[in-house]
Amino acid sequence: MLNKEEFKKENLLSALKALDCSRNCPCCKCFDNNTQKCQDPTPYAVDLLEEFIQEHFELVEKYEMLDNTYSMICEDYLNPQPYKFEDLKEGMWVWDSKEMWIRNIVILFKPCKQYPKGSFKAWADSCEETLDFVEFEENRFYPVYIAK
Repeated sequence: MLNKEEFKKENLLSALKALDCSRNCPCCKCFDNNTQKCQDPTPYAVDLLEEFIQEHFELVEKYEMLDNTYSMICEDYLNPQPYKFEDLKEGMWVWDSKEMWIRNIVILFKPCKQYPKGSFKAWADSCEETLDFVEFEENRFYPVYIAK
């Protein structure tokens, strides 16, 4: 497959003449019924072809970006990694693998002498009636979808 620059170097007129067309093609000045090809493409046709080429490469780039994003999302979903303390934010929901519970973080406390890895307060249940104090531990808190 030609890259964008190589493709632009090609002769657009000859490329357009090689395209199959119908009689109703708005970009063709002269349509040959025997060959079913454009014999004399108009400048408008060349402009349309250039636009088509540009759109093609833009779509290819978008597809590759979406494909990469999808791969990353699938990898994160299928192989979730535990959160680091720096990843946690107030208002965030996390899966507590030790307590087997989903928690909503309300207050984050930075690491200190007593809790060198950090700590936080989170709702103890979905009714939001009591706050639990939780000391952060490595490999304990995960994205919520792991609970499934």
